[in-house]
Amino acid sequence: MSVINQMLKDLDQRKAGVGSAQSLPPPVVAVRHRLPLRLLIGLAGIVIALALWWFGPGISSKPMTPGLLSQAELPADALQQLPTEGLGKPQLNETDSKQQFVTEQRSELPYATELPELTSDPTQTINPELEIVVAEQAPQSEPSKPVQAAMTSGESGEASEPALPQLRVERVALSPVEQQQRLSQQARQAEQAGRASEARAYWQQLQAMAPQQSEAYVALARMAQQGGHEAGSQYWLQLGLEQGADVHQLVPLLAASYARQQLWQPVLQVLELLPETGLRPAELAMRAAAWQQLGQYQAALTAFEQLGQLEPHQGRWWLGMAISSDALGQRQQAALQFQRSLQFGEDLTPASKDYIRQRLQELN
Repeated sequence: MSVINQMLKDLDQRKAGVGSAQSLPPPVVAVRHRLPLRLLIGLAGIVIALALWWFGPGISSKPMTPGLLSQAELPADALQQLPTEGLGKPQLNETDSKQQFVTEQRSELPYATELPELTSDPTQTINPELEIVVAEQAPQSEPSKPVQAAMTSGESGEASEPALPQLRVERVALSPVEQQQRLSQQARQAEQAGRASEARAYWQQLQAMAPQQSEAYVALARMAQQGGHEAGSQYWLQLGLEQGADVHQLVPLLAASYARQQLWQPVLQVLELLPETGLRPAELAMRAAAWQQLGQYQAALTAFEQLGQLEPHQGRWWLGMAISSDALGQRQQAALQFQRSLQFGEDLTPASKDYIRQRLQELN
């Protein structure tokens, strides 16, 4: 009985404990945590769904490569079997994956036609102005190995000086006129320096290159005459006349060369190459002297009178007129002309003045 009574008591106590537990209000903390947790779970699900819908094609297009897995995610035996050379190298680089992602997403955007086309070469640019600038720039050659070594060694020290541009010597073909000017300059410089043979060679080259120019003939004749070779001087002058060079420069020199040798007939023959009009005093004087030496006194008197009109204060012209008039028997006129020659005889020699005084005494 005592046992049964004890069991009834225990049963009554349990019922009393259960009733008191059911009468208590639910904990506030459980209610506060339960409602926000459900709300957060729902929002997280919505965000995940939107993310999968938006980024789903790009994520699915990315291939899984061994390089995306770290060594911590692989088992130890797999790490020993993997090769060490190709570990961690993806098949597609970051630029290709971005380009593929943009290409797939571009067709779904409403403004896809406004996006620029991406080039396959990452070094190309989209800016047309920059392309023009790059195209106009001269290609720069890479520095040689010694230059690279010097630049590498100088990075830690002082800044090295910029490399000078390489100079290139180009030979430019001279025009015929420029070649003639160069030969003339070289010949003159050699002649001034006393290198006669070298100067003569330059003048001969110029004469062969420009046979109708008188400069080379005049120079060669002058050098021959200075060397005492009058015949050589006459040769070059005659050759120039045959080649069609300027007669106004060659004829007086050739006539003077003949006059120095007292070859008066060749003097007149050469002077006939000049036009009658426009004769200079030196040319007219040689013609008058040649006529006088050849006994043609009337022609000589006419020539000396022309010279007296051109240069009336030259005593030598008055002396030539006096000698021609004296030879023609015009004594009174000759005496007057002898007096005029003494009056303007500053250019006469003492021997000529003595002859004039002697003839004045005889004529008076």
